[in-house]
Amino acid sequence: MKSVPKRTVVRNNKKSSGADSSRRRNGRDASSPRRRPPRLNHPRSDLEEAIRRYVDLFDFAPVAYVNFDRTSRIAETNLAAIQLLGRSRHLLIGCPLTVFVLSEDRPHFFDHLLRCRDAKGELIETDLRMRNARNEILFVRLVSKPVVSSLRDGTAIYQTAIVDLTERKRQEAQMERQAKLIELSFEPILVWDFEGGIIEWNAGAEALYGYSRAEALGQQTHKLLKTKRAIPLPEFRKILKRDGMWVGELRHVTKDGREILAHSRHQLVEIGGRRLVLETIWDITARKKAEEALLERDRELNAIVNLTPFVLSRCSRDLRYVFVNRAYADRFGMTPDKIVGRPIREIMGEQAYETIKPHVEAVPYDEPAAEVPHEERMIRNTATLSTFAERASSLIRPLVPDPMVAELWPLVMGRCAGQTAPADALGRRDSCCGES
Repeated sequence: MKSVPKRTVVRNNKKSSGADSSRRRNGRDASSPRRRPPRLNHPRSDLEEAIRRYVDLFDFAPVAYVNFDRTSRIAETNLAAIQLLGRSRHLLIGCPLTVFVLSEDRPHFFDHLLRCRDAKGELIETDLRMRNARNEILFVRLVSKPVVSSLRDGTAIYQTAIVDLTERKRQEAQMERQAKLIELSFEPILVWDFEGGIIEWNAGAEALYGYSRAEALGQQTHKLLKTKRAIPLPEFRKILKRDGMWVGELRHVTKDGREILAHSRHQLVEIGGRRLVLETIWDITARKKAEEALLERDRELNAIVNLTPFVLSRCSRDLRYVFVNRAYADRFGMTPDKIVGRPIREIMGEQAYETIKPHVEAVPYDEPAAEVPHEERMIRNTATLSTFAERASSLIRPLVPDPMVAELWPLVMGRCAGQTAPADALGRRDSCCGES
């Protein structure tokens, strides 16, 4: 019984002595913590984790990816390709990609396949049309790269991204149609990039401004046409960006230096990620000049009418004053603006209105009105007429051809010359006429 513990002690001492020598060789004592072995002790699990990460990246990529072999049979596909082509994964694996290519574009795909076979690692790109399982026509770009698959005994496969260009092609087709319509328009129409220059310039713009399409493309409109607006350029751009449109008048300078007044409509649209401005222009230079001339002539006629001592008025069908001259208003101790719009009965009084009422009601409204046979005799001051003639002759003479002036001119000249005017013209008052 005593020998057993002895052998045991000797055995323990030997083990301890071996452990001590081992610790001395490693430079580490028993109190130091044991280091954790690196993960390289599990190469299989590391490889599996890397493969899993690659599969996840491939499967959940936003771009459609397929891998196909030399005969175009699909070997691998991701979720985006499944969604794009409209078939489940197990139906796509082993299916030739040519099934989805339109028959008219298959020669392009076969050429793409041949170039992939001859490629030395470079990317091969081809644009073509495909039809998915939902019978939708897709415009796509195939971007392929040949690689050697270690999982397929070293055979070549072609990793291919299928980039969907359908929406972009639709927008390009829409822009092309709009460009044709713009070109056919007689009105000047131009399209410019909100951040850049002119990208469309039709024949109407060429005719109006004198710049050819080649001269205008790429130029900024406010610099090319020396645009003047009622608001500063930064404020105009702010309004256009906020509201999506701007309508107003502006001034442009043509290639030959003429300044034109234009009514312009700007519309901001976004196409293919670009903000474009469609600008339509109407040249209103001639119209504005005609309006200004008409206003000037109207001012001259109003000056003549207000200087004449004859009372003149015009009323509407509801027997309200539309126009009265100064002499008419002075007769009631009022100004013309206080009379216009008010009923005749209210201004003239009930008794006076009843006197002229039969004559007013006799004025026809469906044909040019004849003179109403109504007359008022009033005392006139000859000196007033002479003074009027002196004041108004310089204004009236250039306007004698006007029908209204031609009717009044003989009366004025007759009075100024001391002649006797016809009885019905001495005190005639245009009490009412039909609505003009």
